[in-house]
Amino acid sequence: MLKGANRKSQRCEKNPGHPGFIPAPEFSLCHLPVELQSDIVLRYVKNCAARTVRLRTIGSSHERPENYPFKEFQGSKVPHWSSGWVCGVYFIGGPCKCHECSAEGAKPKDRSWELTVVTACHGVYNTEEAKQTKVTFFYDDETSGNNIKHLYGNEVEYANAREDRCAFGCITHDEALAVQMESLRKERVYLWQSILNVAPFEMQHSQCVIISHPHGLSKYITVGQQVEIVSNPGTSQPYYKYLADTCPGSAGGPVLVLPGLDCPDPGWLPIVLHHSGCAGNGENIYINVSGDRSTLYV
Repeated sequence: MLKGANRKSQRCEKNPGHPGFIPAPEFSLCHLPVELQSDIVLRYVKNCAARTVRLRTIGSSHERPENYPFKEFQGSKVPHWSSGWVCGVYFIGGPCKCHECSAEGAKPKDRSWELTVVTACHGVYNTEEAKQTKVTFFYDDETSGNNIKHLYGNEVEYANAREDRCAFGCITHDEALAVQMESLRKERVYLWQSILNVAPFEMQHSQCVIISHPHGLSKYITVGQQVEIVSNPGTSQPYYKYLADTCPGSAGGPVLVLPGLDCPDPGWLPIVLHHSGCAGNGENIYINVSGDRSTLYV
């Protein structure tokens, strides 16, 4: 009998067997195009992977618009899955006012931190849903075991359905987790600038690297060609189309755009969020789509 992860991948209608999905701990230089096979690029991908989280949201809010994803789960306890990325760490101090510390008889902690998670708005729509969202850190593969940590969402800080972007806070009293996330954030700034110093890369097409938790499984990484940068009517920011594989549950995961010679703006190294997949080109090839590019939370 197939184990749970294998069952989900084999039954996946979009990518049966998940052949293009590389378990995050196994991702190495050989999985990148030759032009990108450098230690600095690999460190950049690994850094962003360390801050990618799995989101499990129970039910859905009555405030979701009609025909919006997961609308059918209103009033239910049915979970849906998405992915997210920790983009900010803030010391709050005390006394803490999180759900745990506000419970009757609890003694509020005097030191706490807020971790900001950014994801797709269709995965976590508002504060009601954020508080029903379990955020799982370091679920890298089936052997992660005691390394895994869990938090619950708190207040939504930003939500825009048109951009398909939501950011919400998670309160933690785990100083080691907060320090780790902040160290990764600072390291990424250095890695980001180092890559900009050598961009664009000597390859014809820009590449997109996606980190996510497909179907709520452990963390996977996929790589594929950027197909198009699309101007978005009504906003100054474009969105991206790409061939890197994704599945349900990948929404909200970070898309790392690594510029090739076709990039019109190699001085910008964006992280966008995966939005959705769309119909292919008649050859069973899916073209996937990001949310809007933005300076928010990157």
